[in-house]
Order: sequence, then structure tokens, then C-alpha cells
Amino acid sequence: MNSKNFALIGASGYIAPRHMRAIKETGNKLVVTLDQYDGIGVIDRYFPEASFFTEFERFDRFIDKCRRDTNNKIHFISICSPNYLHDAHIRFALKSGADAICEKPLVLNPCIDGEEIEFSGGFTDLHTRSYEEILNGNGFGLDEAYGSIGIVSTIRNLEPIGLKGEYQPFYKSAK
Repeated sequence: MNSKNFALIGASGYIAPRHMRAIKETGNKLVVTLDQYDGIGVIDRYFPEASFFTEFERFDRFIDKCRRDTNNKIHFISICSPNYLHDAHIRFALKSGADAICEKPLVLNPCIDGEEIEFSGGFTDLHTRSYEEILNGNGFGLDEAYGSIGIVSTIRNLEPIGLKGEYQPFYKSAK
């Protein structure tokens, strides 16, 4: 597999280091990052050569220059921004000629039985495996994701039995 170029939006978010690790572990390159906060040392741990911007307009210009230079094309934009910005950032990635990687489904309001579902809990080695699958062209669409969305919704809404306390990360949101 050829190494792919990545951009990352939301570099100071709690999930961003895990995305950076997944990009690194899959043998790819993080070319540029964006975040309003510029006190981020974690980028240097994984990709010290990556460009960093605090202003979206400068980031947009950099991405556009990469789009026009076939040797430096950004193949994927990893979206680690707050949930309410995901739609806009996914649209930006696609308009820039890159594929978007976002751990939330590509819908504005994913709902199961009329209840909006939140997907911000946890990031594991499964995400690194997901990156590998996406890069191999084995991503999945919304139709395939609805089964998983339903299972996560069910797990989060079940009343815990037997054990008392906070034994799994979804328990807090189920209260």
C-alpha cells in the first residue's frame, strides 16, 4: 500500500492524538493540522514536520495548494473537531478532493426510534484497524452503519444489571 497524505481538523481535541497514532501506525503521513489552540505538543510527537494553522482560511489555502500539486495531494482529512462542526468539515474535505474520516455517521441527526445518537465515547485500537480498512478501500456507507448504530443505542440505553457503579464508558450517558 502506498503512503497517503492526511490533514487533520481539530488537533487539540481529546480524540486527535489517537487519530495521529492511527495515521502513523498505518504508515501514512500527516501533512497539515488545524486548531484554534496552538499549544499542542502532541503533533510533534507523531509528525514534527506537519504544518499547523490556527486560522481556517490559511488552512484552506494550504489544502488548495496541495490539491493542485499532484505530488502533495491530501488524500484524507481526519475530522476531530466538535460534533456540531462535523457536517461543515466533511463538506470541506469532499470539496477539496479528499476523503473524509469522521467517527460519526455522515448524517446531521442520526436517530434510532426518534432519539438522536451521540458517538463521542471512546477510541480504541479498533479505530486503527478501521483506518487500515478505509485505506484499503473497504469503508462502509450509512446503510451498513445503521445496524451498528442500533446496537450502540441499545447498549447505551439498557439498564445495567448485577453490578453497581460505572463499569463501562456508555453507562454515564445512560443515566
